[in-house]
Amino acid sequence: MPASEVMKPKRKWWISALATILLLLVITLVAIVLWFGLRPPVTITAPDVVFTVLLLIFPAVGWLIAFRRPTNPLGWILLAFPLFLVMGVISEQLGLRAAQEGSDSNAALQLIAGTWFQFLAYWLLIGPAILLFPDGKIPANRFRLAFWGLVVLLMVWGVANAIGTETVCVARIEEASPSCIQSVENPLGLIAGANLDEALYILVMGIFVLTLATSVTAVVLRYVRSTGDVRQQIKWVAWVAAAGLLTILGLIVGQEVFELIDNDWVDLLAFSPIVVGFPIAIGFSILKYRLYDIDRIISRTAAYTLIALVLGAVYVLCVTLIQQIIPAQG
Repeated sequence: MPASEVMKPKRKWWISALATILLLLVITLVAIVLWFGLRPPVTITAPDVVFTVLLLIFPAVGWLIAFRRPTNPLGWILLAFPLFLVMGVISEQLGLRAAQEGSDSNAALQLIAGTWFQFLAYWLLIGPAILLFPDGKIPANRFRLAFWGLVVLLMVWGVANAIGTETVCVARIEEASPSCIQSVENPLGLIAGANLDEALYILVMGIFVLTLATSVTAVVLRYVRSTGDVRQQIKWVAWVAAAGLLTILGLIVGQEVFELIDNDWVDLLAFSPIVVGFPIAIGFSILKYRLYDIDRIISRTAAYTLIALVLGAVYVLCVTLIQQIIPAQG
């Protein structure tokens, strides 16, 4: 028996064990995060639900891909995404607690690390996870150069964010407000400047935009040049992305134009196709489970969408006509 055949089962066992260890690590860290968040008084919000689903469904699909297709890095990326994300949240919570206890240096370092881990997690999702889809390989040299250029920019931002400020914000007026009401000294802060934070924000947004544009362009070109299974694989993820964008657009139109219910739970329903569907679509396509069913799903979705649009247009037309014919009551 050749040596390669003898070593293959052992290698597969270690890879499967590593994937399982990573999955269990993520689940353990999620439990810690929930313990932080569910302390009295308990208030479960829609963002909490979305975040928990993110932390559970992505590693589950990543573990399955890594177990069945260990040479495809997408499985490992889907495992790394929630791992870095939950590490960032835990680090952030520890930093806020350290600030409350008066340990300013520890708080600053924990918060900087938390920001770095969370940014890295989302960058993995919009960058390598899309760029390497579906076979785990970068499609061309120019995209390889763009990818490593973005990695360098990511490192530059990380270092600049750590040493480029003297203070770190630990409390704001509101969660999304830019007005900081409490700061702690950053022991790594070497450079101070009024416009430094703004420059770092522009840099990080630029990295996000360039990463997403590079990844989507690579997938589009791969789809145009591909046939057979690869094209069907890309269709799965493209269909989920389109469905998710239409749902979110419908939410925005419904809330802004028709003044429908505006709350976090409605937003949760709108974002569910992306949050749940994206990792499942990746898993289906890579494992080639019912791969060619996507054509039937797309055709039915198109038909149902057209019917919904027609019914919606008829409804709006009828309401408008009734308002014009029947005079408003006192």
